[in-house]
Amino acid sequence: MRQSAGPRQPGDAVARPAGLTLAEIDSRGPEVDAAVHAGGPADLLLRQVGDRRERGKGRRWRLAHARTLPGPRGRFYRPFRDTRDAPRIRSPYTVQTALGGFVNVALRDAMSGAGMTRSSLARKVGVAGKTVDRWLASEARVPRAEARAAVAEVLGVSAEMLWPKAVRDAIKTGTDREVAGTYAYRNTCPPTVWSSLIDGAKRRIVFAGYTNYFIWQEQPKAAERLRAKAEAGVQVRFLVGDPESEITRKREQVENNPLTVGTRIRMTLAQLQQMGPLPGLEARFSDDHIALSAFIFDDEMLVTPHIANLLGHESPMLHLRRVQADGLFDRFAQHVDALWEGGRPVPGVGGGS
Repeated sequence: MRQSAGPRQPGDAVARPAGLTLAEIDSRGPEVDAAVHAGGPADLLLRQVGDRRERGKGRRWRLAHARTLPGPRGRFYRPFRDTRDAPRIRSPYTVQTALGGFVNVALRDAMSGAGMTRSSLARKVGVAGKTVDRWLASEARVPRAEARAAVAEVLGVSAEMLWPKAVRDAIKTGTDREVAGTYAYRNTCPPTVWSSLIDGAKRRIVFAGYTNYFIWQEQPKAAERLRAKAEAGVQVRFLVGDPESEITRKREQVENNPLTVGTRIRMTLAQLQQMGPLPGLEARFSDDHIALSAFIFDDEMLVTPHIANLLGHESPMLHLRRVQADGLFDRFAQHVDALWEGGRPVPGVGGGS
């Protein structure tokens, strides 16, 4: 019978695997850590895989060291380590790491408080038991938002308590939290985004583009849908450039497009006039928004700053969603309101505004 080696000294609680010195394992640490961060087969758990057995005067536990090490012919293997006189593992969630590492103590304690084992938590959340092991092994192992929410609900705690850094990183602060999306080109924004904003508006729709021509080309039955909105009490406004103005003629020279700016504006005016007398529909001329288009749908907005001689669909676009006073949304909305107040009514459109 193998004799106990007696109490271990600090830092010597884990014996080396056969055939490998501690120095050799330490030297391979960077390789293993790289595999861990790359999502490879390695994890940083020392998990109990055998029953506690009495051998001689000391208690001998067999622990599997899950840190994967490179072996012959490029293969990976998991060496076993034996410990004697190891500290008592108080719960199944106590996670030890070899050669360093961090532990998600908050998750471990929450599971213990809820009387939840790794297997039962895995079943309730719908993940594998090894996935829970990885969450326990390190605070850097963060599940996706849906899984975080599910774990928090099962354990009766907040996701922020379990993974505070991940939650903080996901929550925007400041005015940039109003940016719901960005597009390098306006025409890369899916038509379904425009459709959902138009159809979902309950109070206010404003098209403050210089021509607003694209809306009739890209949205099926746009005139009928906007008419229905106006009849339902939604305020529908169009702010367009004056097709006869000097600013419009200069813009036509810059664009040098066969489909001129003036022609595109007249197409929009024709569509609006065909919608007939409609109290909820208004249109005004303005020459001051030639370089910026804004489209408002209640508390959401699409904003396009026009670049150089590019057409509107070639310019970038921001999708804003109002979440605070005097943020990005409010600043652009105030700009549009000021343009509207200074605009000139378009005759023959809507209720004659």
